[in-house]
Amino acid sequence: MRDLKIVIKGAGEMATGIACRLFMANLKLLVMMEIPQPITVRRGVAFSEAVYEGAKEVEGVKAECAGNFAQVFDVWSRRNIAVIVDPEWSFVKELKPDVVIDAIMAKRNTGTQREEAPLVIGVGPGFAAPGDVHAVVESNRGHNLGKVIYSGSAEPRTGTPGSTMGYTKERLLRAPHGGLVKHSKDIGEEVKKGDLILYVDKTPVYASIDGILRGLIREIEVTAQEKLGDIDPRGVKEYCYTITDKARAIGVAFSKQSCIYLNHDESCHKREASIYMTQYSDKVIEHFSNPRNAGVIENADGVGEIGDPDCGDFMRVYIKIEKHIVTDVKYQVKGCPASIACASAMTEMAIGQDLDDVMMISDDDIVAALDGLPEFKIHCSALGASGLQKAIIDYFDKHVVSRHSKV
Repeated sequence: MRDLKIVIKGAGEMATGIACRLFMANLKLLVMMEIPQPITVRRGVAFSEAVYEGAKEVEGVKAECAGNFAQVFDVWSRRNIAVIVDPEWSFVKELKPDVVIDAIMAKRNTGTQREEAPLVIGVGPGFAAPGDVHAVVESNRGHNLGKVIYSGSAEPRTGTPGSTMGYTKERLLRAPHGGLVKHSKDIGEEVKKGDLILYVDKTPVYASIDGILRGLIREIEVTAQEKLGDIDPRGVKEYCYTITDKARAIGVAFSKQSCIYLNHDESCHKREASIYMTQYSDKVIEHFSNPRNAGVIENADGVGEIGDPDCGDFMRVYIKIEKHIVTDVKYQVKGCPASIACASAMTEMAIGQDLDDVMMISDDDIVAALDGLPEFKIHCSALGASGLQKAIIDYFDKHVVSRHSKV
């Protein structure tokens, strides 16, 4: 059984609940896409915080912010979930995921299409199956929460928050107008009705009920009526840092649906592989059939690794350098035919060249050397280029830095 590459649009509370459930179901190749300045209230249980802090852990599952495509593989190699800032979702085209989940919770479809992956699922209202997505997961509390809908849409937005101890709208804090948020209280603090919680510019916002401040937006610019905070009248502090029953129920639906897809898809792999081979250029097939320079360099001057040998594509690159010339490059690779071809072509491009020129070899250069790659395999070129660059960085760390330290 192979690993699924799963993209989750959004990294807020619900998206995080889904990601944690998938991760615990051993579906670990997860990347979550966020906007540059996420607007999250339940920050204690949201991987969107990784955008601000670099990393975020929720219930023992860790997410890291990846700065680019190559770093996603680095995060996966550490067995963590990747979060990447990608408001245009361009990463979907690069990664070619098996599953795309729209968990933005915008109450409308902001552009997700079923053509983005073999399995595309939307959370909540705004999606229609099988029109714009393959399936929809119900997000409204009640009998159908977590139900997977294959024909039709989720229940419409009620406009009223779920009831907790009889409180609905009273639990929420909203911006009286647009402006900059300034905190007076922090998440996890006990508050009383009438307590000052925050300011929007100079306008104070007070608690409407007693309880624990379970959620609080960051000190950022907000628009009028933006949700700013969440008071839990149950008064249990640990609820600030644990996933809600609603998010868990939705997450279970996704883990089941992904496993159904995975089991069905296994029977098709060999047939798909033969179809994919017809989309490769002659050069790709030649490099795959007769890979150049595969192997290990003993006492290499630099070694670079990218990916994870236990889950998905992996490449280890070895380089030998003499008088600023790359005299030898070898590699070990675990992956598809395109990954092997990219590694093979990369070595031919680098051997015998000046180190300065080798440092400039890019993903696009490797693709061009192979007379192109199918769009769903473009990401393989990043493995070759990034593995080579990491080997060069390792060379500088070992030799150039140590030489200067002796002076």
